[in-house]
Amino acid sequence: MATIFTELGLAGKQFANSSSRQDNAIGIVLPIGNAADGSFFKQSFTTIEQAKSNIKNLILTMRGERIMHPTFGSGLWNLIMEPMVGDEFTTQIKTTIRENVKVWLPYISIDNLNIEINVHNNAVEIGMDISLKNDPQTKDTMNFSISKGDI
Repeated sequence: MATIFTELGLAGKQFANSSSRQDNAIGIVLPIGNAADGSFFKQSFTTIEQAKSNIKNLILTMRGERIMHPTFGSGLWNLIMEPMVGDEFTTQIKTTIRENVKVWLPYISIDNLNIEINVHNNAVEIGMDISLKNDPQTKDTMNFSISKGDI
């Protein structure tokens, strides 16, 4: 970990190694809410942390939901409403996620993608290992779920 000393009063604040500048926030982290420091938005200071928020935002957005970007979103919600059975369903989800990340977030590589179907809770558990294409050594893991009850 590097210690950053800036003129902005962040003396002594530590940040994880990243391919981004360490002294400036580059985005906000999902879910949106109060940060530990009292500010309203928790900010990301690393590219990989922001990439995770961007993937989550893309996957959880329904196509047509975002104003002025009618094709933005994963289309995953349409699949969730289908019967959750068989390998074909899992393959469709993986394909949908990979294709949309390739289009909307081309700087991210999905190194591993795991999908688990929880038919009792009508949920899809998504786990993925990601890296940055311009810095393959910067990697992280993310896990989240989507359920029919979330719609």
